[in-house]
Amino acid sequence: MEVFKSSKVVPFTLQENLETNHLGYTREFDHHVRINNLGYRGKDIQEQKPDGVFRILVLGDSMTFGWGVEDEQTFPALVEKYLNELEPSKQIEVVNAGFKDGYSPDSYYAFMVDEGVKLQPDLVIL
Repeated sequence: MEVFKSSKVVPFTLQENLETNHLGYTREFDHHVRINNLGYRGKDIQEQKPDGVFRILVLGDSMTFGWGVEDEQTFPALVEKYLNELEPSKQIEVVNAGFKDGYSPDSYYAFMVDEGVKLQPDLVIL
């Protein structure tokens, strides 16, 4: 099953609504990968940021995507969990754009201009 697809803006992007197991090239890991309704790794999100949500958009490559780990073990997922535990009165959502945005600073910029700003992030981490 193909995780990646072509993009008009960045060298490649992620398939939407995909659940698969990923076996590392050298078989050093085997893990579940879920690409959500908008093509980001993790749980489904709304493109329009819900009222009262502080949204953080994390850009990056395989380290951000979480190559080799389960969805809840990616660093964006861990940041979301930690911040929501730290501030339970606030709703914080961290969106993992790893590989959705390509794989280099120039593609991150093109992604932000074309697609990232539509998510209305309050904070962008690169």
